[in-house]
Amino acid sequence: MSYALFCQAETQGPLYYEVYEGNRHDTKQFPVMSEHFQQVLTDAFGATAHVPQRTRIFDKGKNSKDHFGLIDILKLHYVGSIKLSEVKALAAISHQHGHWTAWKTLG
Repeated sequence: MSYALFCQAETQGPLYYEVYEGNRHDTKQFPVMSEHFQQVLTDAFGATAHVPQRTRIFDKGKNSKDHFGLIDILKLHYVGSIKLSEVKALAAISHQHGHWTAWKTLG
């Protein structure tokens, strides 16, 4: 069994969740639950009303060309993970290096 959870940023309270079969691959489930949540937002805010900015947070199991295409279509911000083996040069840069910016909390 797996689940998707959408939370409100400030309170971190749940807005929507969806439970799905554990043997269903994340890349197959992502578009389905995204459509379901988009419908929840449309029901709540109307088809033409301003929909709040959304940020998708996901693990590397959802990394696919189709997934990122859907993120672009839905105009989502996102935070994702990547495999260390795919970014060895980036991982070799010290966290003290001048290219990095200190974390800032929004709000």
